[in-house]
Amino acid sequence: MAEKSSRTRAEQVIIPYLKSRGIRRIDHVFLSHQDTDHIGDLPALLKQLQIGLVYFPAGMEYNQHFQQKIWPYRYQTKWQPLLRDNQIAIKDFHCQVLAPRQPGSGTNEDSLVLRLSLNHKTWLFTGDLPTSGEDALVKDTVLKADYLKAGHHGSRTSSGAAFLAAVQPQKVIISAGRHNRYGHPHAETLARFKAANIAYKNTADVGMIIWSFDDKWWTFLHN
Repeated sequence: MAEKSSRTRAEQVIIPYLKSRGIRRIDHVFLSHQDTDHIGDLPALLKQLQIGLVYFPAGMEYNQHFQQKIWPYRYQTKWQPLLRDNQIAIKDFHCQVLAPRQPGSGTNEDSLVLRLSLNHKTWLFTGDLPTSGEDALVKDTVLKADYLKAGHHGSRTSSGAAFLAAVQPQKVIISAGRHNRYGHPHAETLARFKAANIAYKNTADVGMIIWSFDDKWWTFLHN
């Protein structure tokens, strides 16, 4: 029986890929919330790459799980908690912080929600925000975006019908592991995409998805 590798996913895939493209510095890293599948690779990135600034939902700096992960690297980069309407000075693109509205502990409900304008296209990232948080945004927030990264890996708990109607995305990207134990993306979520006539691609099916700044919006690299 083969031994399980002790290396993180970042060490196995992400960092070698970035270095193969000549990337050894990341100016901005955004952490959506505390879950290991969202921040677990951060120590490896901090150890092997130069990181300019790390953003996270306000209040998570007091979360012991988060503190333990970043403690050895606390002086190695800059850290910036974010709340709704905070301004972020980024040279190459405009970034709006839509959530959280108040400090929390870093749960799904506290997920960092970002709306980015990049190369004349708008992206929306919602972390693992559940439908209750999506509904709160629908009430008072401009959400329309060209591209949506599906909330919570395509779980039935996110990407509600009212939210999708407000966002009106042209395409959705689902980040889910192949044969993952949660069954992501859930059939109910895919049905909502189909009902709204929204095209989607799932990393569990096509592997790595790369977005390039040309007329070919995405290129697939299959594992």
